[in-house]
Amino acid sequence: MVEILEFNILDNSFFEGFENLTFEDKEESEVFLQLIKADKIEAVSTKILDYIFDSHNNHGLGNIPLKALFALLGIKDKVPRYSKTKEEISCFYGRKIKTNGRMDLIIEASPYLFLIENKIRHNLDNPLDTYRKWVEKNYDKNHGFTEKYYIVLGINKPKEDLKNFKFVSHHNLVSKIIECRGENSSTGSTHLTPFIEDYFRAMKNMNTELSEEESQILDFCMNNFEKLDQLQNFKEKIANVFEKNLIDIVQEIEVFNDSKVCMDIADNWKDLGVYSDSQFFFVKEWACVLQIHYQLERVGIYLTPYSKTHKKVLSRECFEKFLIYLKSLKIKFVEHDPINNEFYIEIAKFEPMRGNSKIIKKINELISIIQ
Repeated sequence: MVEILEFNILDNSFFEGFENLTFEDKEESEVFLQLIKADKIEAVSTKILDYIFDSHNNHGLGNIPLKALFALLGIKDKVPRYSKTKEEISCFYGRKIKTNGRMDLIIEASPYLFLIENKIRHNLDNPLDTYRKWVEKNYDKNHGFTEKYYIVLGINKPKEDLKNFKFVSHHNLVSKIIECRGENSSTGSTHLTPFIEDYFRAMKNMNTELSEEESQILDFCMNNFEKLDQLQNFKEKIANVFEKNLIDIVQEIEVFNDSKVCMDIADNWKDLGVYSDSQFFFVKEWACVLQIHYQLERVGIYLTPYSKTHKKVLSRECFEKFLIYLKSLKIKFVEHDPINNEFYIEIAKFEPMRGNSKIIKKINELISIIQ
């Protein structure tokens, strides 16, 4: 018996809003740092920043990273040609251990000095005021540093009070470096350029700003989250209906005796469904398995042949022999690309929820023909 589901959770405003959305096929390919899960490790990021902000290193960027930082901070003065860096500086200020810390990065570009606290994954719980006091004490005017800037470099602006620190995002920093590099014809490439580019892409991928279309989708979801939750819950109800139908089908087919019906509640609606695999049954020199896959789009009937003796995956040559046998019986089929080296074919498809008797009849007829 087909269960009737009431689908009254959506109204016209929902459909109108949905129709106005534009969905982009936008996929950011992973870069090497992301593949090895190093893009979110602050120590890795700090070491790369330490390298590219030191103008004496052979990175081919010169003082372009410094130019980018000047632009983001709104510094209008001439950018110093040279800069050097210090990484992981121990900061001892006072006797209490809790007031001490370790500063991530200092950039010296006289008369400018930049203290950078690098944050990617962790919360901002560092003693920023202690860092500032340490810098004021150790880099006074006698050292030639009259302009000091304190920066928190992160993915998103922290909720915590930054006090005397300014926030700069990783995305904006690397984007500005790339922009400044494009305006400068004197930049060059070195053996490390591909790795630096990889870092830039990883940082941009991490917090790329939303496009106008993506912002509209976000607004739509925020305004309709209760209905979207109901739709998500509705998937399980549909899968339950499919399960009942498939159980009714396999109970009427001998080769599915004792076969389980499995749910496949996928992330997307198209792949939502249930399926059942038959027991092995023998056809000439092959052991075969039928699968019924009940989905929103279709009910697919699939046939997979194996070797008769050991029930192993067939070679391409043996599979071709099986196809020739099916053609000799005038059985129509659609060949699909192998999955995990297993060859299979689609021998029939039906519309879901259109009655089970046709599916049962088709499968029983097929088995009687090929055996």
